[in-house]
Amino acid sequence: MEGLNAGFAKALAGENVNLPITDLRVPGGEGIPVAALAQIAKVPNVTRVTEQALFMGTYQEPKNVVGALATDPVKWFAMRPEFAISRQALEALASTPTGWS
Repeated sequence: MEGLNAGFAKALAGENVNLPITDLRVPGGEGIPVAALAQIAKVPNVTRVTEQALFMGTYQEPKNVVGALATDPVKWFAMRPEFAISRQALEALASTPTGWS
């Protein structure tokens, strides 16, 4: 039993267990309505909320898969410290509505 406990402890050591993320039950299905963000933010101990939508496409050929994340970059990076971005890059991304410059 100690080995099992040690295995779980090691697996969880690198995880951010204070970051609950909701996801769709069915990939490609409807997500939580954006209007629900204010209600979710009122839940005790919730400190930040943001929306995100991931969509996939291809570039020139089907083998060139491209993913895009639609979100508020300032909120998203504040919630996901494991993804590093410079302050300058974040400001540039946040000030460019299309995400491209």
